[in-house]
Amino acid sequence: MNNATYQQQQKRLTNFAKELEQLSRKHGVIVRSIGGVWVAEDIAECKNVYYDIASDGDLMPESPDWDDLPSTVPQQPDDAPQCGAFFVPLR
Repeated sequence: MNNATYQQQQKRLTNFAKELEQLSRKHGVIVRSIGGVWVAEDIAECKNVYYDIASDGDLMPESPDWDDLPSTVPQQPDDAPQCGAFFVPLR
């Protein structure tokens, strides 16, 4: 992954977090992600995503397009600026 792709992923993740804040305030639901997040290189990979709510309260992303979560976990390029806790691979 090149630095431009990484920067775009960071921007999308930041925008997602801002919208998630608004959803939490509106609906009174707070998401606590311990395992990290997966940021697709191609946004089309998320077009059919939905969330299954497990009995323990976990939100499990699902898609008819996946056998499991995509196996390619984006890694931070060596030349990318450090972004702290924003980019935490799921696996």
